[in-house]
Amino acid sequence: MVSEASNREAASRTVAVRSPIVRRLARELGIDPRSVEATGSDGAVTRADVLRAAEAGSKAPSAKDTEAVKAVGSGSAAIPNRSVAGPLNAVRTERFSQLRKAVSAKLSRSRAEIPEATVWVDVDLTELWELRPRMASDGEKPPSLTALFARYSLLALKEYPLLASRLSASGEEIEVFDGVNLGVAVDTDRGLMVPVIHRADALSVGVLDDELRELSRVARAGRTAPEQLQGSTFTVNNYGGLVSTDPRRSSITPRSRCSASVV
Repeated sequence: MVSEASNREAASRTVAVRSPIVRRLARELGIDPRSVEATGSDGAVTRADVLRAAEAGSKAPSAKDTEAVKAVGSGSAAIPNRSVAGPLNAVRTERFSQLRKAVSAKLSRSRAEIPEATVWVDVDLTELWELRPRMASDGEKPPSLTALFARYSLLALKEYPLLASRLSASGEEIEVFDGVNLGVAVDTDRGLMVPVIHRADALSVGVLDDELRELSRVARAGRTAPEQLQGSTFTVNNYGGLVSTDPRRSSITPRSRCSASVV
């Protein structure tokens, strides 16, 4: 049990939570950053620190949680304290659409054929976020974080083209290309889609941002052409508000060698 003196000490000390993403993650997980042991090189609380605190059960049950438990246990619709016999009855069945069949087959193939090695890096993007508005011309929108992330990934791939290579159809050779066809993961009502920006390495941040917005709009409208879903050599994914999703389990498009995600 944490002593009252320890609580006062934690409440009084200054906590460096420089990343808005880490701050939001702590808020959504109900973690008080002042109770988290910081491991950042400059004393900052990192995303890994917050997740570790959550896994360790550092959050004490709030009064609201306690009242909710009491309400469930004592209300008229309380859960019965004996098991109910009998199997569950299916209320309906839903046939897989052709898109979901294709996505399921591709993801299953990815999991079966591609051994995964994941690298996770916490980066403080506060200065980049503050610089964003100055990247736009008068009257124009600044580039999205996804566009910047994609552009930086493309610059890195220019130095390390092997990460954007593909296995040959026979699986016995590696094909290294003179550019990058960038796949972009898009979550739609019809399922996960990965439309492709061909020769994305030749595009500026502004053009790349326009292409990303248009691809996402068309994909969510269900109007992506089949040829726009083929040929990717590297995939990027922005998890956005899906902080409860583990990006370390990202799938790699079959025959590709790498993908990158930002949370």
